[in-house]
Amino acid sequence: MATTVTKEVLPSAIHQVLTCLHFSRYKQFDHKISLDQWPFEEAKPERPKIDEDMQNLRVYPFPGFAAVTQTLTILTDGQLNSLHPLDQGLLVKDLPTAELHLRKMAGLCGCPECAILAPRTAEAPAGNMFKRCDCKQFFHKLSIIIADTLALSLYYCPDDLRIRIPIPCHMDSKDQLKCAIESIITTGDIKYCEFTSLLDRALALVGHDVSHDVKSLNWVMSCDSGQAV
Repeated sequence: MATTVTKEVLPSAIHQVLTCLHFSRYKQFDHKISLDQWPFEEAKPERPKIDEDMQNLRVYPFPGFAAVTQTLTILTDGQLNSLHPLDQGLLVKDLPTAELHLRKMAGLCGCPECAILAPRTAEAPAGNMFKRCDCKQFFHKLSIIIADTLALSLYYCPDDLRIRIPIPCHMDSKDQLKCAIESIITTGDIKYCEFTSLLDRALALVGHDVSHDVKSLNWVMSCDSGQAV
């Protein structure tokens, strides 16, 4: 069932993330402030933002829908070969197979939230206030798949890569890229993420442990696992 659900939701979820995931945000520039002070002024929440039409000119790291689709096709062995948007106002959880799967999971989960939202089934364990929610785990794992797919799409020839699984950020529930993606597919809202989180993931997937250099903006090239990036 989970495989069927993943096949149904991935094309729409990835399309939604590509539309709503931003790596930069810009405020109106104040010419009265020196350039060395501007980064601190721009970070202030009260600074007026520039028009959305101008925001659409922001730098975007992904190579386009076609290239991401190609990566998804390679990763799914040809089973998924297109991306398509969700209908207006819908979220991943509203897709028919996903809705059925999540309702079934909620009935079996036993966490406090699911106990309130869904009737308990005969197979469900007794309520446990410390239990991790199975439904939230579904979106957590889906977000990891999407993050890896997008990170690998940055490579020109993804089908020739040597991939290392798992990577450190797979075990980090607070990984910035994963959290941004999870928020997008559960709320539909625009989320911002540091580009370094995406770059670090792309490098880690091919065996390059250079997180410190990437986060300190000190990375240009690295070699490991028989691959240079």
